[in-house]
Amino acid sequence: MKKLVAVLAILVVLGLGGWLVASKVVSPAQVAARAEPPPPVPVTAPLQKGYLHAPISLNAKAQYENSLAVQAPAAITGVVTHIEDVLGQAVGSGDDVMRVNGRPVFLLAGQFALYRDIDPGAAGDDVAAVQEGLRAAGYSTGRDKTGTYGTGTQAAIRKLYRNAGQSAPEVPLETQPASAPVAEGQPARVAPVVTGPRIAQSELLMIHGLPAVVQSVAPVGTQVTGDTALFTLSGGSMTLSATVPTSSLGALAVGAQGTLTDSSGQSAAAQLTSIAAAASGTDSILTFTTPGQVQAGTDYVITVENPANEDGQTLLAPMAAVVSRGGGSYVYVNNGGTFVEVPVTVVGSVGGVAGIEPGESAVPLEAGTEVKVG
Repeated sequence: MKKLVAVLAILVVLGLGGWLVASKVVSPAQVAARAEPPPPVPVTAPLQKGYLHAPISLNAKAQYENSLAVQAPAAITGVVTHIEDVLGQAVGSGDDVMRVNGRPVFLLAGQFALYRDIDPGAAGDDVAAVQEGLRAAGYSTGRDKTGTYGTGTQAAIRKLYRNAGQSAPEVPLETQPASAPVAEGQPARVAPVVTGPRIAQSELLMIHGLPAVVQSVAPVGTQVTGDTALFTLSGGSMTLSATVPTSSLGALAVGAQGTLTDSSGQSAAAQLTSIAAAASGTDSILTFTTPGQVQAGTDYVITVENPANEDGQTLLAPMAAVVSRGGGSYVYVNNGGTFVEVPVTVVGSVGGVAGIEPGESAVPLEAGTEVKVG
C-alpha cells in the first residue's frame, strides 16, 4: 500500500512539472501571432459650426474720444483757492470750475482765447465770441449789436456772476478816459465816464468743445503760472482702446463685432472701428465703440467671436479629415460602422482647421457629424 501511494505521488509531481514546462513553451506560430499589431480602429472627430478664425479676447480701457488739457493763460496768476465739485462731472458754457486768488474762473464756449480785458462800449470779434458763448449758456444779450459790448451783454455778464454767488469786476477808475484838451476860451469837454462790468480775461476761459467732462483738476494750493495745467476736459463719444502686438492681430479686421464684459459680468455689444500703429512701431492701437454704458478709465474684456468679419459661420473640419484626390476634396462619414465618402469644397483653412461646404450626397453634413481623421 505504501508503494502505491508513493507511485501516485511521483506521477502527480511529474504531471505538474510537465504542465509547467508546457506553459512556458510557445510555438513559432504563437510568437508571430502575438507580434502582430491589433487591428486598426478608425479615428473620428465631429464636425463643428463656427467661424474659421478663432475668437480673440483682449483688455480695453474706456475713454472719451477727445481730450483737452487747459493751461492757464498768461493773465491768470496766483494760487488756486477753491475747486467746485466738478471732477468727473460734465461742465458747459457758463459754469465756474475753480477760484484763483479768490476770484472765479468761468468756462464759456468759444473758438479762441480772450486776448484783452473788455470794457463797456468796446467792440470786436472777441466781444462777438463772448456774446455767442453767453447765449450758449442761456444768457440773453438783449438788443446789443453783435460785436459791441452794450447794456444787454453787460446785464448777461452780471447775471453770470450773480448765479455763481460772485460779483462781476468793475472798470477801475484809473482806466477812465481823460478829459480832452480844449482851446483857450472854449468850454471844457468832459470825457464820458465808462462804468459797468469788465470782462476779465483772467476770469473767463473760452473753450471749444463744450460740454465736456472734467477728468482732472489742479488741487487747492497750486501755484498758477502761464503754463500750469488747470484741468483736463474730455468730450465726444465714449470709446474703448486696446494696445496689442501687431504680430498678434491675425485676421482681425475693422468692422468685427465683439462683446465687452465688465467686472460684474454685465455685457454689451462692441465694434472694432479702427486699427492704428502705435508709437512703439511694434504695437497696434485698436479702438472699439459700444452702445452700452461704460465708465471712463475702467478696464473691460472684449471678446471678438468673428475677428475676420466673415459673412457667416461655416462647417469646420480637421484638415487631417479632408482628402484631396483627382482635383476634388472629400470627407469620410461614419455611417453605422462603415465610412461613406462625401464630396466637399474647402473654403479656407487656418491652423489645421478647414472650412468646408458639402457637395451633393445622400449623407448630410452638419455639426456633430463624425468624420474619419487620417
